[in-house]
Amino acid sequence: MWYLFWSFSIVLMCSLSTLALVWLESRQK
Repeated sequence: MWYLFWSFSIVLMCSLSTLALVWLESRQK
């Protein structure tokens, strides 16, 4: 079950970082 938790956390981190980047880009304009 650990690999499921790790894969989910990695996907969650990637999506969060992408959302943060998009949010910062939209704020700068």
